[in-house]
Amino acid sequence: DLITNDQTPNITGTAEALSTLSVTVNGVTYTTEADTSGSWNVTTTLLFDNTYTVTATATDLAGNTSTVGSGSLEVDTIAPLRPTINDKETADNTPAITGTAEAASTVTLTVDGLFYTTTADTDGNWGVEVTNALDDDLYTMTATATDAAGNVSPVTSGTLLIDTTPPNS
Repeated sequence: DLITNDQTPNITGTAEALSTLSVTVNGVTYTTEADTSGSWNVTTTLLFDNTYTVTATATDLAGNTSTVGSGSLEVDTIAPLRPTINDKETADNTPAITGTAEAASTVTLTVDGLFYTTTADTDGNWGVEVTNALDDDLYTMTATATDAAGNVSPVTSGTLLIDTTPPNS
């Protein structure tokens, strides 16, 4: 199964070496040959955002045809919505930063020039621990979310205030 943001995706597979493949996607049949190691690929014509069934059969040099193999192909060209970052004020110089993003997307958070990556859970919640100690300062954090097809959201920003200095008495 394949998820992609490519509207003319390359579909690959394996079959008996030198067999002829008939691969059908969205009602269009593509013919190709497996190489000497059995690898094959086809590039589809333009496909729009949707989930497609892919079927394939192989016919060997003796004329024997395989049973139909099938899988799915999802074309997704729509970027996730901008994630959120929860602003934070803390005395902890290695704080936990949280926010929300598209469920199961990969969130990349940047704090003080360093990148932290995590995956949003099924509810879209995410969190990372800043592992490099930060000095007392006000930081701008940025984040993007990348979905399974590789689409990247617009950048979002938030603020982080580190203040470990006790108040004057």
